Amino acid sequence: MDWVKGRFGVRFVYDSELGKLLDKKCDETSVEGLSLEQALGKLLEGTGIKWEIRGDYVVLTHDTLARKRYTVCGYVTDEATGETLIGAGVTVSELVTGVAAASTGSVTGRDGNASAGNTGTSTNNFGFYSLTLPEGEVELTYSYIGCAAKAKRVSLKKDITLNVSLAPSAEIKSARITARKDAGIRSTYMGAIEVPNELIANTPVVLGEKDVLKTLQMMPGVQGGNEGFSGIYVRGGGADENLMLLDGTSLYNVS
Repeated sequence: MDWVKGRFGVRFVYDSELGKLLDKKCDETSVEGLSLEQALGKLLEGTGIKWEIRGDYVVLTHDTLARKRYTVCGYVTDEATGETLIGAGVTVSELVTGVAAASTGSVTGRDGNASAGNTGTSTNNFGFYSLTLPEGEVELTYSYIGCAAKAKRVSLKKDITLNVSLAPSAEIKSARITARKDAGIRSTYMGAIEVPNELIANTPVVLGEKDVLKTLQMMPGVQGGNEGFSGIYVRGGGADENLMLLDGTSLYNVS
């Protein structure tokens, strides 16, 4: 920049952070015969430095501080069903800022193809996403589990709405699951208890013969009737609510 100062008689005003970029040597022969605007555009190309001429001063600023930012937003849906996809990834795979020449003598340098893989977001519960990025060309990659990723390249010069649909990438064959209706069912009667002959024969009795009713009274939920009566009470029911059958024939007095 010393050559520019001596050639055009201007002074540079810039932040100390830009000092390292300005200390780099340049090929002075490549800008001989050019105007101040053309020389600055040539020398600062690719540095990301923006310049502006104010009288005898050239004000230098970092391009990222002056570049406008715009928002790209939209919905990510399933191409087959049209259903919005929750948690779909939206990443900036490539971010490029272009060279914009203005009649005021202000030029934005080109940053080149800058990787921006760490920038991104995901869709919310409604399948909606929103990203605010610097002005320029940007390539967005949309991805979702079970769907093919899709890349979209857009030029951010204003806020835009970009809806994207993803196609399913993996299909599996259908599976049929069958089961028997009687699997795990021991009886169609709820709460049924079987009393085998062995249980009756092994039940201890005092001064009497083996009795079916006495054995039933030992079952859970069964209580004996009053002394001298043979009725039983099952789970709080009355004595007249029990049905006694012998070979399919009703018994009204089981004593």
